[in-house]
Amino acid sequence: MPRQYIPQKLNIGNTYLIENEQHHHLLHVLRKKLNDPITLFNNHGGEYLGTITHISKTTTSVIIEKHLPINRSSNLSIHLGQVISRKSAMTYSLEKACELGVTEITPLLNSNTPKHRSNLTSQWQKTIIQACMQCGLNQLPILNPSTSVPEWIKSVKTETRLVLSPHHASQFSSQRLPQSIALLIGAEEGLNEETFQLALEHSFLPWNLGTRTLRTETATTTSLSILQYLWGDINHIKRIN
Repeated sequence: MPRQYIPQKLNIGNTYLIENEQHHHLLHVLRKKLNDPITLFNNHGGEYLGTITHISKTTTSVIIEKHLPINRSSNLSIHLGQVISRKSAMTYSLEKACELGVTEITPLLNSNTPKHRSNLTSQWQKTIIQACMQCGLNQLPILNPSTSVPEWIKSVKTETRLVLSPHHASQFSSQRLPQSIALLIGAEEGLNEETFQLALEHSFLPWNLGTRTLRTETATTTSLSILQYLWGDINHIKRIN
């Protein structure tokens, strides 16, 4: 069943309009028709089951019939500090971060961040919404305004703080169950030594993902998958002897 995000209060029995790109996607990509079922969510908890009651050239009308108090968010709170990378890599990182259950995302600026990449908030928000529509999340991750890497390092407040580095040995233990994690990931060129040392001074622990050098978007996906497997909501695989 298709899912659509409507950022307004939703009430059972009321009719709501789906417009613009979402309407076009429903009509021309998903080929939805009159009386087809649809799911709506509004970032305020749960999701709403509805039926398409009218389709025009510019809008789709949906009547709400039922509310389901479904929460698919992870029990593990992860704040991702992602240094802004090239457009395709950043889009991929944000998309997969949503699918892998991050709670909060802060795009980070370093000295090499091109000016045209520094303020794409509306585009990034759209990526997050589309990812949540696809993966079933009913609560959007918080997207914070872009800030510098040093400012974020100094201000972030979580129980555990990790910084990816291919050049330093890992110094954190998977035995201790944290309730909240901050994860710092650099762009294509990684983090310079000055920034890395600043992170260490503010209680970040180095995390080395292995001997191979990963692209920034691969590092994001890999590290979040591991964190959710260790402490979050990715189901553990039972070993068969």
